[in-house]
Amino acid sequence: FGALALAFACASLMNSRLVMRVGMRRLSMIALWNMVLAGAAAALVAREFPGGLPPLWLFMILTSLIFFSVAGLFANFNALAIAPLGHMAGTAASVINTVATVGAVPIGFVISQGYDGSVVPLFLGFAVLGCAALGFMMLAERSRAPA
Repeated sequence: FGALALAFACASLMNSRLVMRVGMRRLSMIALWNMVLAGAAAALVAREFPGGLPPLWLFMILTSLIFFSVAGLFANFNALAIAPLGHMAGTAASVINTVATVGAVPIGFVISQGYDGSVVPLFLGFAVLGCAALGFMMLAERSRAPA
């Protein structure tokens, strides 16, 4: 858990340095693509091991790549969601986090039903949900573009 927290912390630090140069939206898109590709690659790699269980060191590397992306997504998506609600940012943050948590429960339940003793469903969950997030982000970006 400490190694994963280290990946999360490094990503947060890197995000804070890059966000002003690259921009939140572009950085979020890059992080989403990284999460999708890392999740899909991790699922493929894990399937090659007996029972879908790679050695711990490899699992940690694969999971760290995914968590590296997730750290940037948390920071940037929260900031993007709260930006138009600056006059009530505290309330907005509470509502956003409540909706995210309540929404995550059924999604986590569905992914957990795919558990077969391996880590493959976990990695596939990151890849598939990352694809869904990419779709929503592209849709949102298209709706903000001037007509």
